[in-house]
Amino acid sequence: MPGPGAGAHLGDDPMGELIDRELRAERVDVTSLRMDGAAPTGFMVKERRTAKVTHVFYVRSNSAGSRLSPDNVSRELVEGARVLHVTGITPALSASARAAVHHAIGLARQAGVLVSFDLNHRTGSWCAE
Repeated sequence: MPGPGAGAHLGDDPMGELIDRELRAERVDVTSLRMDGAAPTGFMVKERRTAKVTHVFYVRSNSAGSRLSPDNVSRELVEGARVLHVTGITPALSASARAAVHHAIGLARQAGVLVSFDLNHRTGSWCAE
């Protein structure tokens, strides 16, 4: 999930409520967090089958996070930040989420804000191109 400063989207569901509650408990500023009643919260499940074998599967298709778009990126929050941290997972969710990440990076560069990028590459989330 993108950080709340970028206009993160959670589903208006029990998983989204849990994430919102935990972020608030850790005193994370969630003022730009959006609860999306039309799409579920995306998530990942990691199953440890043996000490050496794990299986990971994602439930992200058509999730609230995949609906992120450049319109959800707050110019004021990005320009007022010391660092914009983005992950490689968000742009893999959808074309609109990818555009939102590129837009946020562009705003940060224009404002002289340091951009931190965590590749966090997931082969199953990207096509070869």
